[in-house]
Amino acid sequence: MNVDDLFEKYDVNGEPIYFNDKNCTQPFSGYIEDYDRGFLCTEGEVVNGFLDGVCKEYFFMSNCLEGIGYMKHNLKNGLWISFYESGMVESISLVFDNTFFDIYKYNEFGKLDKVTLWTQEKNSFLSNEKYFKIVQELREEFKLEEINEEILLLSRTLFQVISANYFSQNPLS
Repeated sequence: MNVDDLFEKYDVNGEPIYFNDKNCTQPFSGYIEDYDRGFLCTEGEVVNGFLDGVCKEYFFMSNCLEGIGYMKHNLKNGLWISFYESGMVESISLVFDNTFFDIYKYNEFGKLDKVTLWTQEKNSFLSNEKYFKIVQELREEFKLEEINEEILLLSRTLFQVISANYFSQNPLS
């Protein structure tokens, strides 16, 4: 459903809550697509008015995927994958309530640049036992180390194919 055909109120974070009726009393549930000037901006599952499930975000006015991941009550939660506009993976992250805590960052050629892993010693709202348990559960569910290995393998293969095609057609002479 195009969000232009729905009615909206906004949550405390300024994110839209979708409704079927003008009085905003009947929350919408289903699949939404949001467009700006004909370009897809966001698409995803909505439950009781809130983004809840897999969500995709697109670069402004390009229809190129910028990120894909899980939403819960309009907040990023779980695995989130970000892309460069070229389509290469920019980062894979674990997120809780829009807070990114484990991040594998790649350069535009698919090489791993930096790994940032949250530790319980860091001062944040995640430092208490309740949130530490959530962090551990997300780490067990979404094994970033394994996802990283696949990305590095695919990036190397893709880079080799692109390099071979480019250099065979454009010899340096």
